[in-house]
Amino acid sequence: MSPTRRTARLNRTVLVLIGLVLLAAGAVALARGLAVFPSVLGRPDAPLLTPALARYPADHAWFWPAVAAGSIILTLLSLRWLLTQTRTGAIKRLSLEPDHARGVTVLPADAAADAVTDDIATYPGVDRVKAVLVGPPSAPWLRLSVDVEDRADLDTLRSRIEGDALAHLRTALELDTIPTVLRLRFGPAHARHLA
Repeated sequence: MSPTRRTARLNRTVLVLIGLVLLAAGAVALARGLAVFPSVLGRPDAPLLTPALARYPADHAWFWPAVAAGSIILTLLSLRWLLTQTRTGAIKRLSLEPDHARGVTVLPADAAADAVTDDIATYPGVDRVKAVLVGPPSAPWLRLSVDVEDRADLDTLRSRIEGDALAHLRTALELDTIPTVLRLRFGPAHARHLA
């Protein structure tokens, strides 16, 4: 599974958990406001903080240090989550020689991605191309984003990308297959044409 898919799955899981906590808090507040369980939740007109609860932090010396420690942990987890969002999973180098006894041939992954980009950029109807090799260096896959003109023939373009550009990349990397995620997007001219 790619790093971006792992990140997306983690994001969905965290957002679902946060949503469930907020939903439960909202349900408790609604139940208290409607006096559904007054013996458990209290009367709707009663204050939320009882005098005993208001005195609790002052009576327990460990309370505020525990709040501070929890805040620091939450901050560090939040920073880790933000850093995870920036990971692309892009490969830096590709080893083209599996037998190290015969030598090592290393190719910068950007060079291979740039070759695909330069190839596809010459096709009719293509405005802009971005290619990134991701995954493990021994079995990379390609993430390819192509902005096309509004009058581009998408079937022909897709066939040419698969038949020419990806075939050249597979040959250069000496791979039988290279899994590819291809995103074809219409450029701003198409958006203006539709408006």
